[in-house]
Amino acid sequence: MKKILLIATLAFSLFSCNDEERLANDTRNEGPEIVGFNKSVENVAYFSNVGQKTLDVPVVMQGLGDGLAPVTPIAVSYEIDLANSTAVKGTEFDFADATGKVTIPAGGSFANIPLLINTGSFNATQKTELVLKLTSASSGVVGEQYKSIKIIFVGCATALEGNYNTYLVSGPTSTFAGAATVVKIAPNVYRCSRLPGISSGGQPLTFDFSDVCRDLEIIDWQFEGSYPMFKTGTTDRPTGIIESPSGNLVFTEVNLTGLSFYVNRNFTLVRI
Repeated sequence: MKKILLIATLAFSLFSCNDEERLANDTRNEGPEIVGFNKSVENVAYFSNVGQKTLDVPVVMQGLGDGLAPVTPIAVSYEIDLANSTAVKGTEFDFADATGKVTIPAGGSFANIPLLINTGSFNATQKTELVLKLTSASSGVVGEQYKSIKIIFVGCATALEGNYNTYLVSGPTSTFAGAATVVKIAPNVYRCSRLPGISSGGQPLTFDFSDVCRDLEIIDWQFEGSYPMFKTGTTDRPTGIIESPSGNLVFTEVNLTGLSFYVNRNFTLVRI
């Protein structure tokens, strides 16, 4: 396994170099100027009232047309996607600018939509979501895959750090897979010292997961660059739950791309 992982790591390094070379002549430097959000999801977590905070949501140049920065300002319009939003203007958030527009300056590459975050008004038992949608640009186009961002407001405090035993689960059978330690690395984000069922050179491999009001999602693991993780039958990240009342962390349908022995795995972390 160690040799396999080493080869995969080297292959990934080679891929990264080729990818950098490709970016120098990226096809995004052809066609119209393209604007959009630089990410699709943003988590905002506060568990007490620390006053109103500002969150800058970047709108960026995703494609430069002729490869040059814009020579004139680009005004980009945005709105709340009401059908897909559960957060409420005036409760979790407000707009610092009520015009519904943001302008990327001539020669610039981005502009920020400033959101005012009302930290004392988050729901303490469940997440709420604001979906912002770009509707038009005064020059160029809004990229279809970059046109919306989901901002998740998390007011549910979480405390999952500690020592656990891990178990691989297949039907009614649970097999002990080793002890693990879970540490918090960011608000509502944790790192587990052992991904059950795989190791490198006899050493366990880590994985990272988020907890959003008891909904778990594996967001990374130690060899994600070489063997991306996904949920069975989808391209989504694997998910899990916190069982009640046991508090066990249960992850299901976990797959590692290219590793035939790690398909549709289920595992549980039981606090010691």
